[in-house]
Amino acid sequence: MVSVPQMRGSAIGYLLLYNAAFIVPLVVVLLLAVYGVSAAHVQDWFVRNAARTKLLMAVLFAGLAGLLATQVVAL
Repeated sequence: MVSVPQMRGSAIGYLLLYNAAFIVPLVVVLLLAVYGVSAAHVQDWFVRNAARTKLLMAVLFAGLAGLLATQVVAL
């Protein structure tokens, strides 16, 4: 995809999206483990921030749905 000039921007955008969605969370979990954060502490944080996390996920998925819809309409 990168060798085709018309698709280069899309390819880089998808690569950045992939990194944000899959690689960055893995690195965060690795860093938490390296610095000795306990699983109980992480679980407590998630319980305290469950509503915010769900709202953030809803916004993320709504944005992805909008992106998908615009791509389908553009076809």
